[in-house]
Amino acid sequence: MSILYEMATKISMMNAISPVLHVIREDMFKLSGGIRNLENSFEKMGAAGKAAFSALGAAAGTAVVVGLTKLADKGTELLNQQDKLQRSGVVLNDVLKLQADYFERVAKAVPTSTASEYLKTVNELRSVTGSQAAAAALAPRAMMADALISNALGSDQSGAYYKLLRSAEMKGISTDPKKLQQLTDQAFSYITAFGGKLTPQDFQTFAKTGGTAWMNLKPEAFGPAAVAMADLGGFRAGTAMQTLQQLQQGTMTLSKQQAAALEKAGLLDMSKTTKTGFGGGKLQLQPGAILGSLEYMGDLPGWVKEIVYPHMMKAAGGDEALYQNMLGKEAPNRNAAKMIQMFGDKGFRDQIAKDLGLAGQVKPLEQAYQDFTTRNPVGVKKAFSDQFESMLSAIGAPLMLAAMPVMKNLTSMFTSIGSLANSNPELIQSLGKLFAQLGAIGIGAGAGSLIGLLF
Repeated sequence: MSILYEMATKISMMNAISPVLHVIREDMFKLSGGIRNLENSFEKMGAAGKAAFSALGAAAGTAVVVGLTKLADKGTELLNQQDKLQRSGVVLNDVLKLQADYFERVAKAVPTSTASEYLKTVNELRSVTGSQAAAAALAPRAMMADALISNALGSDQSGAYYKLLRSAEMKGISTDPKKLQQLTDQAFSYITAFGGKLTPQDFQTFAKTGGTAWMNLKPEAFGPAAVAMADLGGFRAGTAMQTLQQLQQGTMTLSKQQAAALEKAGLLDMSKTTKTGFGGGKLQLQPGAILGSLEYMGDLPGWVKEIVYPHMMKAAGGDEALYQNMLGKEAPNRNAAKMIQMFGDKGFRDQIAKDLGLAGQVKPLEQAYQDFTTRNPVGVKKAFSDQFESMLSAIGAPLMLAAMPVMKNLTSMFTSIGSLANSNPELIQSLGKLFAQLGAIGIGAGAGSLIGLLF
């Protein structure tokens, strides 16, 4: 037991140790007198007493070691994230500063987080923001959003804010703080308001498949695009928006039928077209050939609502069946036709207005988080659990550091024993038979001693 006491005391006095271990150290100093008295009494015992007490001591010592091992395990993930940051190019001193800042400031502001999660978040955001300082400043907000979005969607959404930032990065605004917050605030309100129909992954997928339609998307078009994501999913909505933009910008070569339908609706300026293909059967469009394409660049929903749909409906004389027939000719691609219908039809526009109205009622992120961690039982419980885990990780990290050299040595020993066993199967088989025979005649202690001598 004195060895265990000495080990725990030395570990507790390591540099940069958690304040909690200082408390443990003080408690162990108080126990030192009792341990020494116990050792003196042990020396005065007879052989039988020592044998019995040794068995109890071994059991107690094993329990302590198991307890320390479990506590050390709590520090594993914290050390893992420390190492990941260092491998990413952050020097150890800066890593420790980040960790200290978490316990001193961030933990109070974002109790539904852990120290290891904070380091992980900083590392992720650093790849988007381009600097450690910017990532560290943004990390608390990111962890708030992750907690609230996870609660709103009913599933773990760790890294949700990171996906929104990746979407912003693909839009080219990740280094513009004002635009970045505007986009993420809007996305947060839509995800919260849409009742599980929209996820952060939808935004990231839309950004990937939407191409320049996403890159050019103006703030006023963001809401209708989010409703499209919620209805179709990020992949289909992104593909459809990009296809619609190609029609708007005239990047598609038009057939005679398509051009005639667009011209009839007053949507195509034939003076800005060039005949191409065999016999001049197709048209290539110059910039501005499609009505409103320059004025509504980046606002496809507005373009459809204000230009395309009214002109088509006028050309159809208000006849829904004729309008649908014209739509099939003007936008033969089903994705473009789908977007025109969604952004033009009154029923869909009413749905968009309804969803955006709900999003407008969502509380700001910071206020929502404050309510979540003070009034919502799930949030209060999560804050308690996460801070308890952070406390244990702060204690366990130095214990794990102390244990790592032992584990490395034991790993080498296990490798050697494994090699020995692989090279000498007959010896292992003979030992197995010997242990079986010893057990059969009730000399378990002898078998145990033999194993101890071998290993």
